[in-house]
Amino acid sequence: TPIVVANGATYGYLRPKITLDANNDPVILWGKTSTHQMFTSTFNGSGFNTPIQINPVGTEPYIASYYNADIKNLGDTLVAVFATDVPANRVFLVKSLDGGNTWSDSIRVDQIPAGGIAYFPSVDISEFGNIAVAFMRHDAGWTNPRYVVTTSLDGGLSFLPDTNASAVGTGLVCDCCPVQMIYE
Repeated sequence: TPIVVANGATYGYLRPKITLDANNDPVILWGKTSTHQMFTSTFNGSGFNTPIQINPVGTEPYIASYYNADIKNLGDTLVAVFATDVPANRVFLVKSLDGGNTWSDSIRVDQIPAGGIAYFPSVDISEFGNIAVAFMRHDAGWTNPRYVVTTSLDGGLSFLPDTNASAVGTGLVCDCCPVQMIYE
């Protein structure tokens, strides 16, 4: 029997993603474009808890019919990444250590200088708690599109400089084809 996660009129319902907590209960992430909000809701055994906004007030996450934030877990450690239109074209990570009941402040993932553009992030977390994020990177003016990967070896507190993951391919990177990060 279907279980309602949240009232779509209040919380939106665009592009949901799912991960599991340490008890194999679902944690759902989705967006609401009209209010520039991203929410998560955790399963409590019989239904879903009241949604929690995970993007900080003052940010406007990029959400579209073909893209939303990404979420992954390692037990009760959950990580979510999202791109923003405000502030301009950046990638941020938020983290939960309690199965999605509370979330950290945002941590900037990209190290792109002003004018550069970061979009379409995807995240994964290794069995050791290290985090990898892939995202599309452009130079100023939306030039030189490429997918890059950056890693965090301190649980998402900081990220290493990104590496061009598109260098091994030929042709142009698709500008509306989000990737899926798998980190092992």
